[in-house]
Parts: sequence; structure tokens; C-alpha cells
Amino acid sequence: MKFRLLLLISFLPALAFGQINDFGTRLSAGFSKDLTKKLSFSAEGQARIDTQFGELSTAFLDASVKYKLADFASVAVDYRFGNKRHDDGYFNLRQRTAFNLFLDYKFGKIKVAYRMRYQLSQSSINSGEDIPDFANAIRNKLSAKRKIAKRTELTVSGEIYLTSNANNSYSPTDFRVQAKVERRIGKRTYLSAGLLMDRAFDRMVPEQEFALTVGYTYEFKGKLFKKRNKIADAIMPD
Repeated sequence: MKFRLLLLISFLPALAFGQINDFGTRLSAGFSKDLTKKLSFSAEGQARIDTQFGELSTAFLDASVKYKLADFASVAVDYRFGNKRHDDGYFNLRQRTAFNLFLDYKFGKIKVAYRMRYQLSQSSINSGEDIPDFANAIRNKLSAKRKIAKRTELTVSGEIYLTSNANNSYSPTDFRVQAKVERRIGKRTYLSAGLLMDRAFDRMVPEQEFALTVGYTYEFKGKLFKKRNKIADAIMPD
């Protein structure tokens, strides 16, 4: 009986056009398992290396349980535990819980998907504070996927972040747009290239970043884990 049957590795050179030009890589490995016809479990570990491939910026482990409500709707609960490097060189332990609603529908040859996520994040578990520092956010993501050639797909997505403030209300803080082309080059291998734009407009001077992404994915299947579960190859933190 095989235990780990799906290996995912993504290499993501990132080029940001701004004051600092940086290159980074992320390596991922994960698996998924159907528990019943409607219930599934997945886990993923990921490490992100930045600063010209020289420094570990963050590493984490994700676990998710997903339930299919209908052919077009699903819900999921995610938990993430990991650490993040700060400018002073120290790492802080972090955790995040997220509740997701997924909707998808196919219009002819175009598959449209919507995800609404409510997340509760604690950015510094080991800060020693008596009251944990949590941050709430609502993320709405809309994406469209279409086959544009043999073994080649184009995906375009947009996502807006609504973050809680001192008045316990939510206001938009970030917006992210991404376009990606992915091609299957072998039975279990995929190559992708994309462009990502991230804009933060909750500051006095809005910040905007552009990135070019290149991804490589390898997968394999087995008796226990039959479904493919590929890592999204965006270079920005999810």
C-alpha cells in the first residue's frame, strides 16, 4: 500500500518591477485523498526562497477538508501552520484558518469559477502577547479557464481582498490579477508561464508590483490517491 502518491514541485522565478528586483523559488509537495464520494482531504507543504534564491522567506504546511454540496458547489475548511522571515532576519510562527465557498459553471468551452474565502490569521504565535494578534479578511476570486490549443490551457483570474479595520468593518486593501498559460508536455509533467499584477491601495501611496512566473509540475497517481491536485503557481503568498 502506497502512502504518498502525488508529488508536486513548482519552480517560480519571480521578477518584480519596482525599487528592488528579486528572484525567488517555491518548492511544493502534496497529496489528496477522497474519503467519500463528496468528502476529500488534502495536504501540502511549501517552502519559498527569495532574495536572489538565497534566503528562506517562509515555509508552511496546509491541510484542507472539502465537501461537495452539488455538481457546481463545494465548501472547504483549511488550516495553515508555518513561519515567516522578517526584515530583521528573525522568523515568527504563524497560523491561519480559512472557510471557503467554491462555485463553478461551464459556459461552452469556458469554465468559470468563483471562490469566497473568510480567513482568520495570527501573524505571530511566539510574540509572547497575552492576547493573540488576529487579522480577518474576506477574499473574492473569480477565474476563467479555456483550452486554447492541444494540451494547452489559458487561465485568467482576479481577486480582491477586504480586510477588517478598527471599526470592525471591511474595506478593500489589495487587488490581484493573473494570467497563466499551462501546457502538458508529458504524461505527468506540465510547464506554465504567467504574468501577475498585485496592487495594494490601503496606503498613502498605493503600491503596485508586477511579476513574471515560470512553473514546472510533476505528478503521479496511485490506488489510494487518484485525483490530480496541482499547486497554483502564483509567486505571491496565497
